Amino acid sequence: MRTVVLLPNWLGDAVMAVPTLEAARRDGEVVAFGSSTLVEFLEDFGFFDATILYDRHGADRGWRGWLRAARRLRAVGADRLIAFSPSERTAALAWASGVRDCRGASRGGIVDWVYPRRVPGGPDPESHLAERWYSLAVDAAEAVPVPELALTPGMADAFGNLVRHHRALEGSYAALAPSATFGPTKRWPTDRFAEVGRRCADLVDAVVVVGGPSPEEQEDCTQVAEACGATSLAGQTTLGGLAAVLAHARFFVGNDSGPMHLAAAMGAPTVGVFTSTSPGWTRPRGRHAVAVGGADLSCAPCFSARCPHDLECLSAIEVEAVESALRSLLAAVANS
Repeated sequence: MRTVVLLPNWLGDAVMAVPTLEAARRDGEVVAFGSSTLVEFLEDFGFFDATILYDRHGADRGWRGWLRAARRLRAVGADRLIAFSPSERTAALAWASGVRDCRGASRGGIVDWVYPRRVPGGPDPESHLAERWYSLAVDAAEAVPVPELALTPGMADAFGNLVRHHRALEGSYAALAPSATFGPTKRWPTDRFAEVGRRCADLVDAVVVVGGPSPEEQEDCTQVAEACGATSLAGQTTLGGLAAVLAHARFFVGNDSGPMHLAAAMGAPTVGVFTSTSPGWTRPRGRHAVAVGGADLSCAPCFSARCPHDLECLSAIEVEAVESALRSLLAAVANS
């Protein structure tokens, strides 16, 4: 069987999709369709037999770009298609692929017609996203495997280069991720992240702060690093380099974000901080991972990037709760 997978758009979603990708790989050949950043990162793990790059903000933008992308998909001649994004554009590409067995996430309307086999695409605190996606590839009900990613030679080389430039990576270190691309409602205050870094100084030799290259993320990371004497790596790593940094970390603390899911999958003891979103929907699924948050508020979880109130879900999470969860997790790991 040849399966074409229309990959998610975000790093965290891509990590949550790993069990589904592995299931599709067990069934036969897998062709990946997605952005160059995620395709190249996931390709290193051996999930795909072939890849098709899709630049939705560049060469494949607009209706002409959509037609070019659709032609590339149709040329695959797949037996099955799995789409992770519930967007109408993704559904339109699935329809244009010519694949009869299309499976995907849907938010209703005409998209339902495209996917004879579908799962709800909207957020739901009672159903983890990874479990929904897994059912698109596996017919019989079974437990969804925990995503586990191992270091590749390329990632090991990237880490070696980083160590040569950052002494903080030479010994035992903690990794903090205080930013989130989604919006301010996912960002626990930077001063609280810095306090976590200070309070856990007895556990490690150093603290590093990780994040993406955007000015906003770099500012968040710089604020935390300066406040707790840490080293900021924001914008200085590829995804492979980031994966290696997280794999070698003594532990990780971060918002509900891509780095959180990646840290858990790379095996780092992980504490995810949840504010406007729900642990039931996107909690980290590593073997040593816990979630803190999910405030008991009338407006939570709102799953919104902007808050019309005073971000009570952020202020409701105290530093003590995160520190306690972290120390309990590390004790459990030591005893396992």
